[in-house]
Amino acid sequence: MPFAQLPALRYWRTHRLLSQRALAERAGVSIHTTQRLEHGSGARLETVRRLAEALDVTPGDLIRQLPGCDDAIVTPPRVQPARARPRRAPT
Repeated sequence: MPFAQLPALRYWRTHRLLSQRALAERAGVSIHTTQRLEHGSGARLETVRRLAEALDVTPGDLIRQLPGCDDAIVTPPRVQPARARPRRAPT
């Protein structure tokens, strides 16, 4: 049975703001599967298809090494939460 590495899985999961558990639930796989795959284990082609569908990307997007990255573990920049307005000093 063919197995595929998913070097961009963590990138797309975090880009979609999903936890490993949420992705696992959406894709119909176990959380242990998502953890294992993010650490470099190979995935069955059906699992790749399920994860791609859950992330709204193509299977090729998950398999493709991200440009400019030697390491498969890449995370997108963090989105900064909106800052609260400073409180006025009581007058």
